[in-house]
Order: sequence, then C-alpha cells, then structure tokens
Amino acid sequence: MTEILEFMRKMKTEEEKDRTVHVACDILRTLLVLGGSGWEGELMDGLAGLAAVRDDLGSVASPRETENALNLLTEKGLVKYSKGERYDAFGTSTVEDKLYTLEDYTATMQIFGADRSVVLLRRGEQTR
Repeated sequence: MTEILEFMRKMKTEEEKDRTVHVACDILRTLLVLGGSGWEGELMDGLAGLAAVRDDLGSVASPRETENALNLLTEKGLVKYSKGERYDAFGTSTVEDKLYTLEDYTATMQIFGADRSVVLLRRGEQTR
C-alpha cells in the first residue's frame, strides 16, 4: 500500500475528531466530483454542495479552515495547485485563479469514491 493510500485512510478515520482533517477530506471528495481538478471558486462551490447533500449547511468550511486543509493536502503531496487565468462567468475577460489538482486520482477514488456524499453530489441529490 502506498504512503498516499495509508495517509488518506488515516485521514478518513480521524476526520470526525479533527476539523482540518474533515475539511481536507471534503476537499478530496469535491475534487473527485470535479473530475480531479477545479478552480478555487468551483472548489468552494463543491464544498458547499457537499454540505447541502448532507443537509448540514452549518458545516460549510470557513476560508481559514479551507486554507489550513489545503496547506495540509499540499504538504502531504495529495493536492497540487497552480496559478493561471480562466475566463470569467460571462466569458468576456480573464481572471487570475488557482487550479487545484489531485496528485493521485485513482488512489483518492479508491478511498473516497464510494462515500455516500460523493455519490449523491455526482447525482445532484440530497441525503434526505
């Protein structure tokens, strides 16, 4: 078993005890739903979507919690990011943004892909 798999398994078992780890796990889930990568705005929308499918909007991560979780994920080599330009919502101009990408999509899918919230978010459903 690779170090990445071991670390993700450990994170998943500890996410209920540690808020940063919980947010980090949700970032991995969101990037799975996004196909392995997403711009910062898409990532934030995806985190809110996870909270919505769980019917727990109060659990949406704050910007500081998200930043701490992203730092953990990049330090551990699970996620990388690059700065780039993307078109705005109207497609009329470009804006600078960060693109977050899973380092190992397959390993992340193996650990988080069958999570109920991931499956429901992919289908656009809520857990109720």
